[in-house]
Amino acid sequence: MTTPLVSFNHLSVSFAGERSRVRAVQEVSFTIQAGQTVGVVGESGCGKSVTAMALMGLLPPQTARIDGGEIRFADRDLLRLKARQMADLRGHQLAMIFQEPMSALNPVLTIGEQLCEPPIRHLSATPKAAWHQAIQLLSEVGLARGDSLMTRYPHQLSGGMLQRVMIAMALSCRPRMQLVFQDPYSSLNPRLRIGDAIGEAMLQHKLCARNELYDRVIDVMKICGLAPEHYARFPHQFSGGQRQRIGIARALILNPDFIVADEPISALDVSIQAQIINLFSDLRDNRGVTFLFISHDLGVVEHLCDDVAVMYLGQLVESASRDALFSRPLHPYTRALMAAVPTLDPHSEPQALVQGEIPDPANPPAGCRFSSRCPLASERCRREPPALREVAPGHRVACHWVAS
Repeated sequence: MTTPLVSFNHLSVSFAGERSRVRAVQEVSFTIQAGQTVGVVGESGCGKSVTAMALMGLLPPQTARIDGGEIRFADRDLLRLKARQMADLRGHQLAMIFQEPMSALNPVLTIGEQLCEPPIRHLSATPKAAWHQAIQLLSEVGLARGDSLMTRYPHQLSGGMLQRVMIAMALSCRPRMQLVFQDPYSSLNPRLRIGDAIGEAMLQHKLCARNELYDRVIDVMKICGLAPEHYARFPHQFSGGQRQRIGIARALILNPDFIVADEPISALDVSIQAQIINLFSDLRDNRGVTFLFISHDLGVVEHLCDDVAVMYLGQLVESASRDALFSRPLHPYTRALMAAVPTLDPHSEPQALVQGEIPDPANPPAGCRFSSRCPLASERCRREPPALREVAPGHRVACHWVAS
């Protein structure tokens, strides 16, 4: 069997609470094959973003603790790396695409400056080369006229454009792994032009000569739908959609094998969401990029992902291929999530929605964590935690009511 590109094996993460530690993620295990897009879904607080942050080594050390398990990337246990080693990986092989690009872009630097910064710093590229590369990257992420975008600031771009810039930045240094954050605007240096921000990683890791950097950045900007003229602009000069494109451009600048996208489109208008989803599909189909796609939007997950993992209160409750999960959801929580999706069919039968509030993570139910809200819960469910088991090839579920 092919070795997965990424594997989570019994990952457990806790945070310091007022009286005791709060288990945010417990015994989570799933794999991602090269070229796959795996979606992780669940309500806010289910642990999906914590799982991604653990993968990136970005959990706050003051409050977060890895209690067990491992995360392997290309057969290397990331949790055993020292802080300096993880920092090097994040600069060279890892990055993120945020949900809100403005939080990932520096508002006082133009788009061009921020796209060029990585290749100049890590690859010793000349400013001119970094500039051209940033424009190319903006083009690759679907942003036309990247040269004009390079001189703009983040606030001048739409959300979709900014997310594409973030993807271009991730591509600039050819990392093995990148991330697309939920909020790209907060991750952009407001003093860096977008072009410099996208190209920064290329120079930092010495993956491109300075005289080649500009062209590389421009190429990635074009892929992300950013015009070359955006290169010299600052994050505050872009709309929300444009900022999201910038974030995607930052991720693409390094030609990554793997991108973690944490709610990358939830802050965008529906029309812009479709553009970003299509961009991700193109990157997967044409460049072979592997994705971990974190979302609460089941419609997007069904459209984009190959496999889906459903989390509830820090635990994985069901995982399967997209077709198997959406055609035959087995866990009551998964069925409740799908019942909550609006439908345009006037003849559709109303389905029972999940009732009650999510329990306090510091004091979860003793048995199945969903038992306090599950319409099928029995005394056994309230007393005995169900094991995650395979009930069909590739289909795992943690529920006492589901037969093998």
